[in-house]
Amino acid sequence: MNSHLLNRVGWLPTICWSILIPALLAICSTQVNAQMLKRVALSKAERNNGFFMKFGYYPKDDFADCGLVLKKDGTYTYWQHTCLSGGRSEGRWTVRQRILTLESTLQQDNIPVLLSDHDGVFVDSSKIAIVRNSRNEALRDVFVLVNHDTVRCLPTIGLCVGTFEKISRVKVVFENGMSSSWIPVEAGRNRVSLVVQTEEIIAFYIVMHDRRFKSKGRYLTFL
Repeated sequence: MNSHLLNRVGWLPTICWSILIPALLAICSTQVNAQMLKRVALSKAERNNGFFMKFGYYPKDDFADCGLVLKKDGTYTYWQHTCLSGGRSEGRWTVRQRILTLESTLQQDNIPVLLSDHDGVFVDSSKIAIVRNSRNEALRDVFVLVNHDTVRCLPTIGLCVGTFEKISRVKVVFENGMSSSWIPVEAGRNRVSLVVQTEEIIAFYIVMHDRRFKSKGRYLTFL
């Protein structure tokens, strides 16, 4: 078998998984999103902790479940577990004409990130330090864009796709597509260290933007 054919065969498992995994995720997520959330009675402790309402979906097959807590102060917590993954979200809730609307604190492009005045960990000759979170933990699944969308760096291995002579702005991008806004870098700064200002695990965060549910009796239905 020639090397060209071997290369094609070698890619087969990767191709299969790249198709299979998104398909399974879509099936599992659809299973959750297609269901109704049923109102659950609150315990005394939950009422004392400011809970207003609690809803859940817990199927017998255990392939997927989710829950939603609405608090009296106008905040919510939502969680979802599927056969392959899990996630959570928190933010603000409002109700108008029996329609519940959720708006998460974190959105697709507003992850809070700041330039750090402390020197970080720079791999080899990289000018971008390994990105860290507010617990000072290294984040290994993030890219940093430098100046333009076309210059993409992976600080954990010290490599960049594209070149740059100076750094005028940077953006942190996570594997799930969520990102910070563009962060300006002052002139003359030739190395950058970045800190994500949240303890949320972004890979598992569920963005809610104008996410609506219809209320009917003791049930909420995804719209």
